[in-house]
Amino acid sequence: HSPAWSLDGRSLYFVSDEGGSRDLWKVSIDETTGKRLGDPERMTSGSSVAHISPLGDGSRVLYTAEKAFREILRVPFDPVAEKVAGPPVSITPPGLQARHPAVSADGEWIAFSAEFGHFGSFSIGVVRRDGTGLRQVTESGARDHAPDWSPDGQRLAFYSNRSGRPFGGWIVNADGGGLWLMADSPGFEVGNPKWSPDGLQLSWCNSEGYLSSTDKPWSEEPPTQLPPIGEDYGTFCPSAWSREGKILAGVVPRQGTDEIEYLVAVYSFDNQRYQVLTEPLRGVDGLDDVRPQWLGDGRRLFFKSRGGDGAYSILDTETGEQH
Repeated sequence: HSPAWSLDGRSLYFVSDEGGSRDLWKVSIDETTGKRLGDPERMTSGSSVAHISPLGDGSRVLYTAEKAFREILRVPFDPVAEKVAGPPVSITPPGLQARHPAVSADGEWIAFSAEFGHFGSFSIGVVRRDGTGLRQVTESGARDHAPDWSPDGQRLAFYSNRSGRPFGGWIVNADGGGLWLMADSPGFEVGNPKWSPDGLQLSWCNSEGYLSSTDKPWSEEPPTQLPPIGEDYGTFCPSAWSREGKILAGVVPRQGTDEIEYLVAVYSFDNQRYQVLTEPLRGVDGLDDVRPQWLGDGRRLFFKSRGGDGAYSILDTETGEQH
């Protein structure tokens, strides 16, 4: 897109993401026939180009470029006072484009997905909580996303399109070995795997919410579908198991007056019922944005409650108090 002629009319500059990023390209054009002369030449790499303006004799081109960075931060938190207790500290390099952090049960390791030098391709990585020990776990050239630790810290569940089909569920050992495909079928996607505290089940979410065994693929033992929450709501997407594994916390969409609204809800295995805990959250964009997580007491939830300024809230599931 965004074509711009060189000042001598012999070349055409344009923007294309054919190489994986939105870069500046150039191709020579025959002025008489309008035909292309040779293959297009890629002039930038990983630049996110826009607003092309060739200059002077054509030896230079002015353009704008956007550079976005994602990194994982660690911030001290006092769960009694419910306050941040210090400044944030980076634990992954900003150029790694790391996202989807997951903390191991012992609190020492963070798993995440990142580009690892391959634009548009995501692999699973791990790093110690102090930023040391950074290493890549999976190699795919595809998109490996949203890892979650097994309770014993030995395995990671994640979703990926590495099979060539829509996103399926995978498990890999923390050292990168033992990779195996758990959930994969044509036209069916899964995402957001979360390990149960006893290590025997995984919850999944995409078009529906599911529970599955952690030691057998879906082809051998089909998953159990979570019940629908009700006519007024969409699919409940779980994001965290309670400490004893009796309650799933997650996010549920509801059609509002102008757009889809998102609310925090929980599902109880004891009574097989849902409870919606919040009013619609303002300016948030689904499960990956809200990500409700249990605090250590097993009764309070921590989640992003407002988009834009990135406000977070704590909610007591027993009293309903939220702030």
